Amino acid sequence: RMAYWNLFAPRSAPGLLRDRVEPLQELSERLHSQDLSWFYQSFNIDEVLDVE
Repeated sequence: RMAYWNLFAPRSAPGLLRDRVEPLQELSERLHSQDLSWFYQSFNIDEVLDVE
């Protein structure tokens, strides 16, 4: 899994990697609501898929 915060600009996996990661939106939102870093726009978790 990859975890990252977004401050001002919304970011996600680059186009070349979009088929290799799956955003875990529900988990990301739940953890962001518990996060004490109030200044970030969002907290994101992506599952890295086993694609070969």
